[in-house]
Amino acid sequence: MRVKIKRTFAVRLFVSMLAVLILPICVLYAMYQQYIAKEVVEEFNNMIKNEQTASVRLLDNALLSHQEKCLFLQQGDGIESYLMNLKFVTDNNGDISSELILNDLSYAYRLSQDIDGLFVYFPESDTIISSGMHASIARPSVFFTDCYVDTTGRDLKEFISAQKYFTSLSTATMSNTLPGSSHISLIYPIRATTDTYIVLCVPTSSLADFFDIHSDDMALTTLVFNQDGEFMFCNDHNESDELVDYFSAPENRIPVDGQEHEIQWQGKKYLTVQTISARYGWQAVTFIPMDSNIYSTLFNVGDFFLIFLLLTAIVGGVLIYLLVYVNYQPVKKLRKNVEHPIQNTADQGPLDDFSMIRNAFHHLRTENSRLNETMSANVDAIQRTRLHYLLNDAYGSLKDFNADCEQIGLAFKHSYFFVSTFLIPKDKRSSMDLIASAISEELCKTMDSKYVFSIKRDQLVFIHNVPNSQAANNLEPFYAALGQLNDNFGFTSVVGIGHVHEGTLDVNKSLLQAVSALEYRTVKGAGIVIPYDEVTSNFNFNRPYPRQEVRKLQNVITSGDTKQIGASIDVLLQYIIDYDMPTYLARSICADILKALLNDSSGFINDANILSELLMQLSKAETFHQLIDIVNSARAVMTQAKETASGTSDSKLLSELLSYISENYHRCDFSMNEVATHFSMLPSNMSSFFKENMQCTMMDYLIKLRMTRAKELLRTTSMPLQEICDQVGYYNVSSFSRRFKSYEGITPNTYRFQNQKPQTGA
Repeated sequence: MRVKIKRTFAVRLFVSMLAVLILPICVLYAMYQQYIAKEVVEEFNNMIKNEQTASVRLLDNALLSHQEKCLFLQQGDGIESYLMNLKFVTDNNGDISSELILNDLSYAYRLSQDIDGLFVYFPESDTIISSGMHASIARPSVFFTDCYVDTTGRDLKEFISAQKYFTSLSTATMSNTLPGSSHISLIYPIRATTDTYIVLCVPTSSLADFFDIHSDDMALTTLVFNQDGEFMFCNDHNESDELVDYFSAPENRIPVDGQEHEIQWQGKKYLTVQTISARYGWQAVTFIPMDSNIYSTLFNVGDFFLIFLLLTAIVGGVLIYLLVYVNYQPVKKLRKNVEHPIQNTADQGPLDDFSMIRNAFHHLRTENSRLNETMSANVDAIQRTRLHYLLNDAYGSLKDFNADCEQIGLAFKHSYFFVSTFLIPKDKRSSMDLIASAISEELCKTMDSKYVFSIKRDQLVFIHNVPNSQAANNLEPFYAALGQLNDNFGFTSVVGIGHVHEGTLDVNKSLLQAVSALEYRTVKGAGIVIPYDEVTSNFNFNRPYPRQEVRKLQNVITSGDTKQIGASIDVLLQYIIDYDMPTYLARSICADILKALLNDSSGFINDANILSELLMQLSKAETFHQLIDIVNSARAVMTQAKETASGTSDSKLLSELLSYISENYHRCDFSMNEVATHFSMLPSNMSSFFKENMQCTMMDYLIKLRMTRAKELLRTTSMPLQEICDQVGYYNVSSFSRRFKSYEGITPNTYRFQNQKPQTGA
């Protein structure tokens, strides 16, 4: 009778051997993807880059050749005679300079196979002399109407006169050419006694031919821009007209920085290769379709390779299964023996081999369980949690703290504490652990210091345990720590230091004082240590601290009367507003309010964790308005507790939540924080409540509403995607399209094509 392999050991053995087989397969496939295919693609892209560079050089040579033609015309007898006399004159041989100019132009035109016409514009004489065009000598008003026009409607006379250097124009063309032909006008200004301009009309096709890079087998599209970023021409592939029209528009241009860019246009992926002319600054951008033959061939080879590897893995897996089955039988017999507990060894006599193996297994299981328990403790995380509790004034005395933390290697010897905060720049937060260790090593040379990460990500909080109240006056360790940060991490920090307090009940107050001192950096500058006493000495606040009102609040909290509690809180908040208190004093009053609520002896406010979080958020607040908002959040916790106690049903709150989301989901700026604020709930509590009652997260529910509305609009209207985005709460089409495809599996346009009903009309 065949026995199926069900034992854990056999399964693990099978998985391990299969992993040994699959690992080299994955490595081989990764090597193909990362090295072989990548190298081929890079080699091909380099080849395109080299050909593009050669094409740009040909373009530079062509432009240089045209510039030399203009220089030749400038040095001709006709133009030199005009520039010397500022008029058309007859020389000693009876020749007229205008005729000499016309002869020079005709000679240059006949010798040039790559221009369709050229002319010289004399603004001083209001005259144009041309060759290869209808009129040989004409007035600009007639010439720019009959022979040479600009498709954009700009004033060519003004445009040409404004040029100071050898430049180009792609929108003007000759009116006597074949329909559909285009030209690039090269404008060569002559700066002498008067400004004169030579203009060559070069067929676009003569320059575009330089950029037929692998055009036959890959249909690459190359767009060329001049030094001013104006689109000049492309290599004229008819199938890419829409792509050319789109990316030649100024607002849609790919950044020309000489780097490769991957873009997506109309569902197709392209790789851009760029070259910038060092001589004229012209820019060539070649679009390589990712579905071209070479790419698709590489991908197909990769797919066949993957299929082959998978077949190898399947066959190898079957062989491994058979080998495990055959070799597992002795292990199975041993396992059965080990599973039966032995009796008293004194009764059984000497242990046999199987009993000894069983005892070894038992010992290993016991040690493994103990090791798992030790590792799961995660001492560092627990220590950080206990220090956060200390910052929240959660311990009534140093004795309580040490009793709770001694087993995790955390205890303090002295009874005095103070807090310091270090400002950490945003770009250094990825190295926060290294920075904290470096500061801690320096500070621990003179005092017992422990660090925690603040709720404000830009601050690092240190709790210092010292033997007396004067220890915080020694600022030398903190300046030494600032020096370490500057030398080892390359940034200048600021340190705020709170007062020294005896016992553990005022550690939070020292934290708030340190944060207030840190805010004074805008006055004192960077690279310094700011004690809290230095901050208070700079404020002349002559109103007394409302200690009597704080004691009154503590008394009414004991009574459990929510109206009186709210009134007492209003008195303290109004005190802050009426006397425009400094932030550091306002923060202290707000801290006393929250701590009074935390010390509620009536048990009316039962969510102390939320109040502890709000107490920590006081250190993050920077204005007294933010402080008041935090206190109001605490009042909301109190009100919510009252409603729960009076029997307010969860269904009512859920109904109000769903109604509010349905009314506001279409707004682009709608967020979960807004909902939490509206219902006076913490975001974490609101999220848990919603998921518990709706069996989905609030974000999933919001996305479902938006996608349902979007599908309805796609099916029943012909509205553009941008308008649909605005109606379902997305800022732009790309974000909406990504979300829709992730949700439905197809793009919005595909969904509309498949589901939209034909619209009837006149």
